[in-house]
Formats: sequence, structure tokens, C-alpha cells
Amino acid sequence: MGDRPATAPSDRQELPPIDAVAQSARAHEFDLYLTALLMPAAVRADAIAIAAFVGELNRVPMFVSEPLIGEIRLQWWRDALEAGVDGKQSGNPILDAVTTTARNHALPIGLFQGIIDAQSLGLTDAPPEDEMALRQHLAKVFGGAFALLARLIDRDGARAHAEWVRDAGIAYGTARAALEFPALLAQGRVLVPQSWLDEEGVSVDALRTSAGDIAARLLDRMVQSSKSLGDKLARQPVKPTRAVRRACRPLAMVAPYSNVVGRSGFASGQMAGDVSPLRRVWAIWRGVR
Repeated sequence: MGDRPATAPSDRQELPPIDAVAQSARAHEFDLYLTALLMPAAVRADAIAIAAFVGELNRVPMFVSEPLIGEIRLQWWRDALEAGVDGKQSGNPILDAVTTTARNHALPIGLFQGIIDAQSLGLTDAPPEDEMALRQHLAKVFGGAFALLARLIDRDGARAHAEWVRDAGIAYGTARAALEFPALLAQGRVLVPQSWLDEEGVSVDALRTSAGDIAARLLDRMVQSSKSLGDKLARQPVKPTRAVRRACRPLAMVAPYSNVVGRSGFASGQMAGDVSPLRRVWAIWRGVR
């Protein structure tokens, strides 16, 4: 299927009941959910469906005991997505909502497929090979999510500023990966590049059993990478349209997440603090103002 757009129906189709979809988005992908609530009313339900889709896929590595089981589950999503964009209902409210959105707005199927495929990284205990591999992973997940949201409200702008949108997703994803590092490590998952671990002379197993100062240095490196990319986006003389930036509102969380990581560091496998929901609401609301 590649990057072909879903075929738009001759008449716009109604989304399935949104309650379960919105509950999933709010519970599992809160920043994207807040962004969706701030989208124009005409596409708000579509944006919520995209947020829920991302949240459900990001959960797959967390709830499987074996990589094979996870791959089977991912393949179900691939097959159901392909069938769904051709009009077949799956009975899964999130999948049906997002494929209806894809058809109504002729969204590129490759972006949805990339979000699914990216989850394979979390099914093993192997970290990304290097920083480029990490960025490619985050570009598929959050760069893809931002691109889909942007296409809902400014298709031409999203295309014209595709690189900016992708990098916004990487910057946000890196800050979030740093914030979630202790929780991921407790699950046996590591998003820190293997090349960074090699430079520190530490294995994944050693990082899990005795993180200490090494983990703090790795976290600081992730934070600096996120901030650097965010600063680069802010300095670009040609900015995307306001609509495109509205779709990338979670970028506003780079600084708050980085600050929490900087204050808390890494201690006993737990981050000492988080950003409150109210703070997240405020930051994302102000994101493009």
C-alpha cells in the first residue's frame, strides 16, 4: 500500500461512536488527545481517532510477554488497517474510527503503517543501533502522528513543511523518551542508542541492574538532543503555517519534560516527578500562541 492515500468515499462517512475512542486517547496518549481537543470542531473527532490509534499501538510492546505474540498483534493491525481503508469494518472502535478518518480525508496509509511498524523496536530488548535509528523510530511514531493531524487542517502546508513536522515529532519524542526512561527500563525496554551505551562502556543488562551516574549522563544526553532539535526548529526563518503548528502542539512539552528530567535525574529506577495534567494542558494550549 505504501504512501497511497485512502480512497475518499463519495459521501463523507460518519465516525463510529467516539466515547470509547476518546477514553482510550485520553488514557494512553494524553498530549495528542489535548491537541485533538484544540483542533477545529469539524475534524476534532478525527484527530481524537488518530490520537487513540497512536496510543493503542504504543501500548503493544507493554502488554506482550513474547516478541512473536507482539508481532502477531501488529500484523492484525496491519491487516485490519488495509481492510478498513477499503471500507471493511473490524468491530474495533479505534481501528474503525481511524480508517473512517483516513478515508474521509484521503490520508496517506504509509503514515499509519509507519506507526504500526515502529512498535517492532519495543518487542525485543535490543536498543536502537544509534541516534539516527532512534530518530527514525520517533519520526515514524510522533512525526507520523503530527503529519496526520496537520493534514486534517492544512494538507498543503503539511506537505510543504513535512521536514519541520517530522523533526517536531522527533524532538517531542526524544524528550518524552527521556521522561519515560525509568519506566521503560523497568519493563526491560531501552530506547537509549546502543552507540551511546558503547561509549559509556555499559551493557543493557548492566544498565538495568545498576544505572546510577551512567543513566543520568544518558538522560542528560537525550535531553540535550531534544532541546537542540527544538531550538533548531524555533530558529528556522521560514515557519510552517499556524495550522500546521497547531497540529504539532505537543512540541511545547519539550521544555517541561526536559526540565523534569533535569531536576529529577535517575534514582532507584523512578523519576522523582512528572508534569501535572494541568501544566500539560496549559503548555499545549499556549503552544502556538
